[in-house]
This record gives sequence, structure tokens and C-alpha cells, in this order.
Amino acid sequence: MQKKEEFFNLPNLISLLRIVLIPFFYYYIKNFNLNVLIFLAILMGVSDFLDGFLARKLGKVSDVGKFLDPFCDKVALFFLIFLIFYYRNFPAWAFWYTIFREVTVALGGLLILNKRKIPITPNFWGKANVTAEFFIFIVYLFGIDFLKRDGLIALFVYLTISLLIYLKLFYEIIFQKREVSEIVKNYSSYGFVRGNKFMNFTAILITFYFIFKLVYLLWINLKI
Repeated sequence: MQKKEEFFNLPNLISLLRIVLIPFFYYYIKNFNLNVLIFLAILMGVSDFLDGFLARKLGKVSDVGKFLDPFCDKVALFFLIFLIFYYRNFPAWAFWYTIFREVTVALGGLLILNKRKIPITPNFWGKANVTAEFFIFIVYLFGIDFLKRDGLIALFVYLTISLLIYLKLFYEIIFQKREVSEIVKNYSSYGFVRGNKFMNFTAILITFYFIFKLVYLLWINLKI
């Protein structure tokens, strides 16, 4: 009964909402409706923030939630990226590279979960990669041409760095017998690794560069 309550709490239901939204995206991309797609995109983005926020505020952080949140992200983004690949001319190389990264990280995570019974909490690079994937989905969904090139560059950067970091973690856990709990406890709430100033600085520098570039492109193209 306790496990059932742990699964069906509000933050987890919000995570599951992202999967529920997939068929609505499919229908309204195929039968284009701008207003509905904007609403769905906002709802998807808000749900990704809200589930973790509420889990912390309501004291509902659990191993189930730590697994379910990134799982729902992966499932939702897999289908969303496929939809823009099929309906919006998303580049084949970017589509297959995204799928390769997601499948590799998912399989590694499931292997460790099966062996250690503890899910790996997403780090900053994993969270930033989810943001980059959702951003490029929005860009191609609404045909924002002036953001496509830099959006693809950002996607490639976050896909590559996050993949390499997760592969390193998998190696340390599987072959060097490092404890998952030891890794997770070093993460801040934003996924930064405590004590690793170089990687944290690199993450902030790269992210601020792409944010600055986004603001600049919006400024010169929309005259805001």
C-alpha cells in the first residue's frame, strides 16, 4: 500500500502527464493548430519543472520519483523528436544521434538500477540536455528558422558532454565498484557536483553562452 501511495503522489502524476500529452502533440502537429500546440508546449515545460519542485516542497522525494521523472522525460522527448523528424524536417543526423544518446544512457541506467537497486539522479548535464532537446523541439515545431542552426549546435554540445559524463559514471559504478549513493549525495539540487569547480564553471560558462546567443538572436530577429 505504501509503495502504491509513493507511486501515485502528485509529483509523479505530473511526471506521467508528459507521456499522456504525446498523442495530443501527434494529433495537433498532424492537424496543425497553433494555439493548442502553444498550450501543450507550455504545459509540457511547466510539468518538467513542477514535478521536482513539488516533490521537494511536499517532502515526496523518493526513489520511484527519481526514476520516473527522467524516464518520462526520455519517453516524451523520444516521441516529440520523432514527430519533428517525421513532420518538420528535423535533420536525420541529429535525430539518430539523440536516439543513440538516450538509448545508451537509458540502458546504462537500467543496468545499474538492476544491480544496485538505486536510480542515478540526473546531474546538471542531463538536465541541460533535456532542456536542449525540448528547445530544439519547440524551434522545429513552430518553424523558428533563425534559431535552428544554434539550437542544433547547443543540442550537439549537450548530447555529447552528457553522454561522455554518464559513460564515465557507468564505468566507475560497474567496473570500479563506486557506490551510486556516493555519487548522488554530491549533487546539488541543480545537479552540479559539489567540489568540482572546473566542471561546474564549464557548465555555467557554456550555458550562459547559449543563453546570451539566444537573447541576441531574438533581439536582432524580432527587434524586442
